[in-house]
Amino acid sequence: SILKPGGELHVHVPALEWAIDEIYSGKPSPILLLHIFGPQMGKDFWLSGFTMERLRISFMKVDLETRWARMYPYTMSINDQEFKPDQLHIIGVKK
Repeated sequence: SILKPGGELHVHVPALEWAIDEIYSGKPSPILLLHIFGPQMGKDFWLSGFTMERLRISFMKVDLETRWARMYPYTMSINDQEFKPDQLHIIGVKK
């Protein structure tokens, strides 16, 4: 294991909860696909999507105790417009 006991892992990922709300709103944000899939330039793209529940389960599977978790907006820009989709931030501590 790379993380020593007591070590912290911070994970920041786009929130699928926000994306789902946008899809069901009937008027999704222009930033929706970029939020879900990443910019798709070079190696800058997402390989997976997460909800807070899925992150917590993933942490438990690798023996990380969730110390703190929240969802909050971050800034993304497209065509000189700024949007604030939500991201997940979770901190796990190696047991």
